[in-house]
Amino acid sequence: MEFAPQDSMDMNASSNDPENFSIMNQLRKKIRLDGKSLLALYMELDEEKSASEVAANNAMAMITRLQAEKAAVQMEAMQYQRMMEEQTEYDQEALQETNDLLDEREHELNILEAELEVYRKRFGCLKEDDYQLFKDDILPDNTLAGYAQNDHQETLE
Repeated sequence: MEFAPQDSMDMNASSNDPENFSIMNQLRKKIRLDGKSLLALYMELDEEKSASEVAANNAMAMITRLQAEKAAVQMEAMQYQRMMEEQTEYDQEALQETNDLLDEREHELNILEAELEVYRKRFGCLKEDDYQLFKDDILPDNTLAGYAQNDHQETLE
C-alpha cells in the first residue's frame, strides 16, 4: 500500500498523539504477529506439501512394486498353463498308445479265440485224460510231438 505525501504527514502529525501512538504500536504488533502467523502457515504448507510428495512417491513405488509382482505372477501362471497343456498332450498321447495297445491285444485275443474254436472243432473238447496225454506229448522246447506230426500229415492230405 502506498501512502500519499499528505497521508504521511498526517501520520507523522498524528503519531505525536499518545493515543495514536498506542494504536500504531498495536497495529505494528498485529502486523508482526500476522507476518509470523503467515510465515508459520507457509512453513506448515511446505511441510504438508513435502508430506504429500512423500506419500505420492510411496504410493507410486507401491504401484510399481505391485505391477511387477502382478507381471511375475502372470508369467508364472502362463508357464504353469503351458506345462499343464504339455502334460495334457503327453497324457493324451500315452492314453492313445495304451488304447492302441489294448485294441491290438483284443485283436490278438480274438484271433486266439478263433484258433481255439478251430482246434476244438478239429480235436473236440479235451477231457482230463486227454489233457494228461497232451501234456506228456510236449517236447522240452514246449512244442507238441505227436500233434505237430498229425497236423502236418492232415495238412498234406
